[in-house]
Amino acid sequence: MRSRIDVSVIVPTYQGAAYVDDCMRSIAAQDLSGVEVLVVDDGSTDETVALVSSHADRIPDLRVVSNPQRLGAVANVNRCFELARGRWIKPVFQDDLIEEGCLAAMRAARRRGVPVVVCGRRYRYEGGAPDWQREACEHLLEQSLVSRFGGGFVSGAVVADLAVEMVERRVPQLNFVGEPVSWMIERRAALKAGGFDEGYVQLWDYELPLRLATEKGIVLVDEPLATFRVHGDSETARNLSGSAFAINVLDRLRIQVAYATGSGHRAVRGAALRPDPPVGLLATAMGVAAAARRIASELPADEQSSAIREIDAVTAPLPDEVPEGAPSPWDARNAEMALLLELSDRDLPDHLLDDPGDGGSGTETAAVITEASEATEERADESVAPGAVGVEGQVTGASGVGRLRRAARALRTNQWWGHMLGPITASACLQLGWRQVPPGAGIARVLGLLWVSVFLAAYGYVVNDASDVESDRIAGKSNSMGGLPVLARLGVVVAFAAVGALPWLVIDLEPPALIVLLAVYLCPLVYSIPPVRLKERVVGPLIDASNAFVLPALFTIFLFSPLGDATGPPALMLAGTLLWTASFGLRAILKHQIDDADNDRSSGTKTLVLLIGESRARRLSHWIVFPMELLGLALLVATVATWSWGTVAVGVGYAALFHGMRLTGVIDRGLATTTLDRGWWMTWYQVWPALLLSLGLAVWEPWYLVVTGLVVALFWPRVPNATSIFVREARRELRRHLRGR
Repeated sequence: MRSRIDVSVIVPTYQGAAYVDDCMRSIAAQDLSGVEVLVVDDGSTDETVALVSSHADRIPDLRVVSNPQRLGAVANVNRCFELARGRWIKPVFQDDLIEEGCLAAMRAARRRGVPVVVCGRRYRYEGGAPDWQREACEHLLEQSLVSRFGGGFVSGAVVADLAVEMVERRVPQLNFVGEPVSWMIERRAALKAGGFDEGYVQLWDYELPLRLATEKGIVLVDEPLATFRVHGDSETARNLSGSAFAINVLDRLRIQVAYATGSGHRAVRGAALRPDPPVGLLATAMGVAAAARRIASELPADEQSSAIREIDAVTAPLPDEVPEGAPSPWDARNAEMALLLELSDRDLPDHLLDDPGDGGSGTETAAVITEASEATEERADESVAPGAVGVEGQVTGASGVGRLRRAARALRTNQWWGHMLGPITASACLQLGWRQVPPGAGIARVLGLLWVSVFLAAYGYVVNDASDVESDRIAGKSNSMGGLPVLARLGVVVAFAAVGALPWLVIDLEPPALIVLLAVYLCPLVYSIPPVRLKERVVGPLIDASNAFVLPALFTIFLFSPLGDATGPPALMLAGTLLWTASFGLRAILKHQIDDADNDRSSGTKTLVLLIGESRARRLSHWIVFPMELLGLALLVATVATWSWGTVAVGVGYAALFHGMRLTGVIDRGLATTTLDRGWWMTWYQVWPALLLSLGLAVWEPWYLVVTGLVVALFWPRVPNATSIFVREARRELRRHLRGR
């Protein structure tokens, strides 16, 4: 009987009557051929089991097992794995949902010898989820493997490198794999690895798939096929409210010790040796242990002894001091300082304030304090419960960087900074070169363009948020304008509109540019504000795409047109610009509406995606809009060729070489950020066209190195990250080649 079951969908339940019916309906909507659905209840006293059993007529192979005594959340999941009969396990917890076609897509994506498949997921916020939790979830999405790499296979070495990166960033607990509803695991591999470590409170569902993925790689499905519901009754919410020390200190300590000493994390230790200098995993674990002991000593007296016993048990594999010759011994000191700064407002212990002598410098200490301060300000983003150990302290409250970050989050700069400013900057560079604009006037107008782009993008978002306060409240979404009275919202909108217009007080605009600029101001109003509110009409995505991409590109053309004559056919440039920006913008809006479909559905917001269906919207984006986008890009490449063949040759050569090397296996195919559908979105469009065109300008006129500097400043976090990936891969492939010889 076991052989005919390919996948076991496991549903561990406990007191889930409020949610489990929706969960079972989403499972029943799948193609269940070769699939069993195993529900293991952990002693519910509500209607959970009855509701599950009511789906027996829609789920052919449904098994319901009740534990004779309560095991607890992690042990119950392990029992599900033991009782399952399928070769693969697909967890769907009682409050989770999976999209129609989820099982089929994940089964089709499997790859021989790779034990983990992960799909994209979305969050649904219910029951007044606090802002810090919403921000934490959005941050997890941004950091996830699917967001970083799109779809396809990612090697174990790349996953291990990311685990080490999280250690370096002092966030080893950041789950970049995904919640259980987003993954499917080979049963035999999970059981052979010992199952889920029941010592963890929160990170058990991260540590095991990470351990398997670092050994044999992971397959990604670039579609949001799973929904994780965020509400006050969830296991996660109970953990965050009742197990603060266990999550924020013990879980973090446990995974650090596992990385440093655990037999299942050899790949992570190997990855830690690749940077120069290496990352000291053992030293870091010892530093976290020292911080944990200090924090435990300040717990209430009745909790201290048990906390210290747990710390002793977790740290038993660690030596008493960092061995001589171990990598980066100062990581112990830095890790201890970072954790203490993040989790409390206490004074630092004396040994952390002492001059490090010949092992370090005051500069190093300052750098660690800065990093730890940033970690404190981002505490909500990285799933640390507020008030868990100590309170938000002086570091957070006094930091200007923290205030800037909170303002950026309120304006959702992560949603528009790259994919809007990148194309606009590239368009400006194209116009400067194509028209051979002198650098004096050209640089001044580039600065004005970037100024207006930033403030009008923010203007568009605050108009939208001000109009969506009520619908976002119904949907349970956070809203930057929700806490402001009506007049204050109006004041914010007017302020951004006015500040955005400042450059044009000193730079004269020709009538066409002025008309387009007025249209940029008008579009967010007709798009968002009732009674017109075009966002709820079929033309909504076209209007949004026009405002975000087409109109800014037209404004850029008219802004620079008086400054020089074209070097090629204007029709070619105009057709390429309109086709590329309209298609790229429409694809961006469709993606946003697909990702936000659940929230829009629950709030009653009508969008194009909800009218035509998510599957049809994906096909529209992939088979119609994206090819049009590539055609527009080709026309723009031809336009660039009329003034700089060298720039075209470098750009096309880079793309062909990099993708060719990846697709032929010369470099790691797991670098899926370079795929057309995802990576050109995330990296190519956002950085390289503007950077390449600005360098082409600088070759013609060195003063345009100022523009190159602006591009690097705008996208600085992406430039070193992309460079480090390239250098790391080059070193790895060189070593592999030398070993092969």
